[in-house]
Amino acid sequence: MVIQLESVVLSKISGLGRAMPKIRRQSFQLIAAFWLRDIFKKHFRPSAHQEYQHQARDEDYLKRKRFIGVGQGKRDDLVLSGRSRRFMSHSPRIKATSTGVTIRMDAPLYFRRRISGQPDKVAEVLRVSEKDRVLISRKLGDSIVRLGNRALKNTRARKVGKGQP
Repeated sequence: MVIQLESVVLSKISGLGRAMPKIRRQSFQLIAAFWLRDIFKKHFRPSAHQEYQHQARDEDYLKRKRFIGVGQGKRDDLVLSGRSRRFMSHSPRIKATSTGVTIRMDAPLYFRRRISGQPDKVAEVLRVSEKDRVLISRKLGDSIVRLGNRALKNTRARKVGKGQP
């Protein structure tokens, strides 16, 4: 499963020059870690059905789910036994560049091969709510400003230090 967070148009902060791509890459890395830690897990909660507009399950599937589901798997959309969440959380791989980030996760076969009448589970896991979009955008902007200020501070400190014996 691949998750792409597209790069937002980032204007150059004056004085950073070559440091800007590194700052963007680090910011995207932080955003990917945030998505994995906070947003990904929300897709497996009871409120996910409304927040992420999951496709309605058919009645036969819901009956089977109530019978064979484990714990919250009896009622939550993307959970039956919790295996898929554990499987995907096990070893995600993050690759960040200055223009975006990709998170690769292994998913169970039944997530990728849709059984007739079942929803597209991959699409449901990848869906981002408007609230999440705003939060990601705000965190990305804050990260760029914080890392940019830190880089400017380091640049000024090096320039001041050069003139001293």
